[in-house]
Amino acid sequence: MSAPRNLAFALVISTTAAYADASNVIASDDFDSPINLISYSAVDFEGNDPTNTGVWSSGSDNFGPRSVADFTSGGTATGNFVSDTLIDRTSAGESDDRGIIPLDYVGNFFAIVDTDNGANDTGGVTGTWVFDISSAVEVTDFEVDMAAIGSWFDNGSAAERFVWSYSIDGGSVTDLLTVRGDASLGSVTYTMADGTTLVAPGNTAAGDDDNGVSVNGVALLNELTTLSAPLVGSGSELTLELFGFINDNGSGLAFDNVAIRGVAVPEPSTAVIGLIAGLLGVAVRRR
Repeated sequence: MSAPRNLAFALVISTTAAYADASNVIASDDFDSPINLISYSAVDFEGNDPTNTGVWSSGSDNFGPRSVADFTSGGTATGNFVSDTLIDRTSAGESDDRGIIPLDYVGNFFAIVDTDNGANDTGGVTGTWVFDISSAVEVTDFEVDMAAIGSWFDNGSAAERFVWSYSIDGGSVTDLLTVRGDASLGSVTYTMADGTTLVAPGNTAAGDDDNGVSVNGVALLNELTTLSAPLVGSGSELTLELFGFINDNGSGLAFDNVAIRGVAVPEPSTAVIGLIAGLLGVAVRRR
């Protein structure tokens, strides 16, 4: 009689399925303590590593992880385009006209400012993350906390932009989120910690050069906001890519907490294992 053995098998399926949770973080990178991150690399269009300030000679241009402490001298984060564009000093009662990250922000974040420079004339940059997703039955969602500041160029296909995409085990590449200068937004208001505002377009005569920023058509402002997009598939490695360019030392992006979510099936509990073993024992005795 094989019915009890089949029952035990059905129990394994049903109990493990009950433990499956699509909200599990399968892999992540918060630029402090990554989870299941196999590798990260960055390259500009000329083949340089943009995180190497010896190649990108200006410390005011950036494509890579930074912290508020990188720009703090005597208690004030100031002195270059990255800090002047991305650090919100009004959070400490200081005068400032633009920013995203408050002075008390803990840990690293990813900073993007003015990728077009003497070492990288086209401005193009690519960041690539490779995550181990072998523990997942399937991946379901991509998440990232992101914010923008400044006036971005929008000239249709030539608009300043950054595109998130992914692939699994060398398969086809699928776009996730497109961050771009977007004239269709009309007037966009960025609000600092103390209520100071910055409006884009600030100069309507600037035309293409002066626009707010959208993510898949929705305005992206200067407060870190969790964005998400669906993932489909399973495998061993997921490659996440961010490609784009921006050519303005007063505009930029910041993001943190990159996460790959999915369905992970943990080991059954001791009680479940005992129950299965008991049922299998019954099946053996009844043969």
